[in-house]
Amino acid sequence: MSTPTTTPDPLGYLGPRLRDADPLDERLLPELPPELLAAAAAEIAATPRMPGAAAASRPRRRTRSRRTSLALALVVLLGIPSAAVATYVGIHTGFFPAAGDTESEPGEEYLDTSQPGIVSVVRQLTVGVPLPAGDGWGPLLARYPAEEGLMQRSGLGVAVEHYARCRWDRAYLRADAAGDRAARERAARVIATSARWRYTVATDGGGVVALYERQGRTALRGDARLLRRDWRANC
Repeated sequence: MSTPTTTPDPLGYLGPRLRDADPLDERLLPELPPELLAAAAAEIAATPRMPGAAAASRPRRRTRSRRTSLALALVVLLGIPSAAVATYVGIHTGFFPAAGDTESEPGEEYLDTSQPGIVSVVRQLTVGVPLPAGDGWGPLLARYPAEEGLMQRSGLGVAVEHYARCRWDRAYLRADAAGDRAARERAARVIATSARWRYTVATDGGGVVALYERQGRTALRGDARLLRRDWRANC
């Protein structure tokens, strides 16, 4: 006797619980891909409770968006703090650039940089980006939440890499001034590889990668002029 097969629930183990939940409208489910649901659950669950959570979680309008309804259903099902819902809904605008928009990254949502949840996004983007010994990400993270504005994840990634590159420029120039050849060479090697950092490459509209490659080559030769110029102009 063969064992009957069952079709996996596209929403995973949360599927049955979401369909039984109230106030979630089941008509939402076909519109939401599993990866969006998983990302929403992960981001909401990872958000710490913040002071004033009750006030922050109140909707600004009497009508809730479908995304907000999903987030509220996740709170009911998973016991997630309501402040996390406000953070999740707050940074995600649902605004994507139109096809052919040359000033934006295709398919990337614009995030609201004025919301507290943007800090965790920036912090995630710093992972794997090196800094000189003794340097930290504190000054960069302190810039967020920023004044009201929208930015794509790629734009935030560029900001992270620019911050790190400036720190390596400074490390190189300090080592050069101190006559510390070993430290200068360490910094020069990182500066050279920074031309191939993820968001630097992804957003290069022409000439940016080539410029950083040239700066890296001159730094490796012990010539500090290009880095000194970059530091003064951009850092």
